[in-house]
Amino acid sequence: MSGPVQLNLILACGLHGQIGHNGAMPWKIPEETKFFKDTTTGRPVIMGRTTFESLGKPLPNRRNIIVSSKLKYIPGAECVATLQEALAKVDGVSEAFVIGGVRLWTEALPLADLALISQVEFDEVVDTNLPESFFIDLRATYYMAAMNQREKYSVTYWKRIGSPLYTDDELV
Repeated sequence: MSGPVQLNLILACGLHGQIGHNGAMPWKIPEETKFFKDTTTGRPVIMGRTTFESLGKPLPNRRNIIVSSKLKYIPGAECVATLQEALAKVDGVSEAFVIGGVRLWTEALPLADLALISQVEFDEVVDTNLPESFFIDLRATYYMAAMNQREKYSVTYWKRIGSPLYTDDELV
């Protein structure tokens, strides 16, 4: 498919922006993991080095693009130095996902068309959180288009105001 790539952010966080502890997600919710897998399978995923290291290997059935100034070669993945280089790699595909971490989500927020945010019922102290500024910027430049409540988490779909993929009629 030609035309602009639909760039999406996809992330899961706790009730106060918690996203990681000791290099891993601090919860195990198989249904949320399945949502992530079903949503991203068959599409390029863009991630930072720390996110890749927490996964331990490239995600199957996806084109894996790792943004890192340190990594140069990973079998089954493509390594680039910047988010802009990663975006150039997905030029011409219909849809791609930024899957983490904090720096890439923050850098991609003004560029993405859609943010899919799973908020899990988790309220413990962790060592990795999204900064409050991420949510302030999200609410300032996106509008919540839909919410899907699940048993242990909810998914909100945020569309960026001004995205060329959405019409002004959708903002009403």
